[in-house]
Amino acid sequence: MAYQDGNFTNAIQDGPARIFYPFINAPTKDTTTKGTVRNYVVVPSSYTPAAALSTDPADNTQYLIEETDLTVEGGLGRYGRTYCKVPGQQIEPGTIALSKPTIPGNDAFPRNFGSYLIVQPDTTLEKYDAYQRTAVTSDSGVPGFYPSGGTYTLGFDGNTSSALNYAANAATVQSALNGFSTVQNRGNVTVSGSYNSSTGFDVTFANISAATMNTAGITVATDSTVTNSVSSSQNGYSQAFEIKCNPGTLSNTNLVQNTVNITAVIGPSSSYSYNATSRTWSASIFAAFSGGGYQPMTGGSFTIGLLGNTSSAINVAFNTATMLSSINSAVSSFTEVSSRGGCIVTCSSASNTLISYTISLPGAITGGTFAISLLGDTTAAIGYNANTATVETAINNLANVQTRGNVIVTGSSATSTILNNTNTSAVFSIGFSNNTFAGNAVSLTPSGSTITIAKTDGTIGRTQRVTFASASATRTLYAAGHGIDAGETIFIRNSGSVFANIASSKVTVVDANTIQLSVAASDTWASVASITEMGPRTKTNYEPGSVVIRSKTTTDFYLPGVTAGITTADDIPIPVDESGTAAFLQGVFSGQDNINVRVGELTPWRGPILLVDRTSVASADV
Repeated sequence: MAYQDGNFTNAIQDGPARIFYPFINAPTKDTTTKGTVRNYVVVPSSYTPAAALSTDPADNTQYLIEETDLTVEGGLGRYGRTYCKVPGQQIEPGTIALSKPTIPGNDAFPRNFGSYLIVQPDTTLEKYDAYQRTAVTSDSGVPGFYPSGGTYTLGFDGNTSSALNYAANAATVQSALNGFSTVQNRGNVTVSGSYNSSTGFDVTFANISAATMNTAGITVATDSTVTNSVSSSQNGYSQAFEIKCNPGTLSNTNLVQNTVNITAVIGPSSSYSYNATSRTWSASIFAAFSGGGYQPMTGGSFTIGLLGNTSSAINVAFNTATMLSSINSAVSSFTEVSSRGGCIVTCSSASNTLISYTISLPGAITGGTFAISLLGDTTAAIGYNANTATVETAINNLANVQTRGNVIVTGSSATSTILNNTNTSAVFSIGFSNNTFAGNAVSLTPSGSTITIAKTDGTIGRTQRVTFASASATRTLYAAGHGIDAGETIFIRNSGSVFANIASSKVTVVDANTIQLSVAASDTWASVASITEMGPRTKTNYEPGSVVIRSKTTTDFYLPGVTAGITTADDIPIPVDESGTAAFLQGVFSGQDNINVRVGELTPWRGPILLVDRTSVASADV
């Protein structure tokens, strides 16, 4: 059919339009970016291609991205046009393998890296912290930590000194303390140090010589001897003593077992061994097949001969506790055993094929007394089997011990027996646990100055420290745009030293340019003469090396002539590749949200719409 009647001289849409969404199945689930495909028929002579940047007839936010060639069949031309909105930014999450670079420069830490200070908190670990560096242009200087006038007093256990001048030296303080009767009773003290140092005065009580023991009155079992020893620590304020019975040497070590009465035995046998050092016999009874292995026993009895004594018949029992009791009763009744303080018998096995047991004669303390001498005094006789409470009472009856604060004797319990048939061990300490010096600031200036006293050797208190400090001391620093926020950990630096990891509790942010530091005399940085740099910690635990971390690929789309600010393709901004060492570390240490570790080329997407993508990681994940 020829179309010469005027129809189709203007293009007419052929059928309904097809709608599509390019990113409907993408991670963004983008339903905003919409496209339309329209097919047309037209008299071929009336066909005109669409102009650049043409829009969809029904939606002027969609731009022509594709137009098919005109095809003619039966005198009628056909063609199609595809329109689409310029896509918004598309983001696709994923992971990427990174090789995190080492920090350039020499091996010394702290190290400057551009506007950052890099610190290695633990030199055994290759992990680094970064701090932002800002120059300090004003520093109020080292504050006064110590009293500058007035008086104070010190006390001890009921005695109090007269007023001491704030600047009194160690010799003056020592003389005042040694005037206390309660200090004299404890052997006097020596004082070292000064009031205007972070460690103040150290006060040390006089030494106490080690105790001695007289154990001549202790009796021991046949062939045994007794020894004693004393050790001391904390210059004698903590001591330990031991009394030990050492077994002698036996001349008759024979152990005889008679197993002939055991029933159902083929080749009854026994074995034993003797250890002369520990005076221990290890013995076994068993019945053996002639061809090897054990023969079950069904009953009967056996006897034990030891040190010239022979037991009555011991019935076989296949129960460990029963056999232990039977063997122990038999052997303990031997004269040669009881004269040596008794024995210890253990049974490790009792079955119908094997009975194993051990007899030990360690030697024992059987009676008598001992005495302890301390600080020139000697206790009354103490029974060999005294418990810890009895020993403590005996020592605390000594006058020179009472004036030193008494002792506390420790053992497994206050009622446990100190001595048994092997050894004794106890520890005692001079009391002092409740005797600490006291301080009263009285009229020290500036007002609010404090005196702090602490034991420096645990509960004994033999050495104590007296330190002085003002109630508060602040230091003001000015650095334009310091970047420090409340609650952040910071560093400070002078020309020679770096002090990192200063806790937020020490920092008050006055304004964007000024901070105040709360300074204690004990702070390592307290006496730094001039602070030249400071800044907040921006990164912790940066660790070079290979790692797989989360990433995201971001794609941006541009249509020159339509996208704001983009007239030609030359106007399209290309993302900065930050995969190089310097740029990557700068991004990590600055806390950058997105560090571009891979940047794609500018590429056509559809028709005149172009795209550029980049893969980035967040500094928090690095």
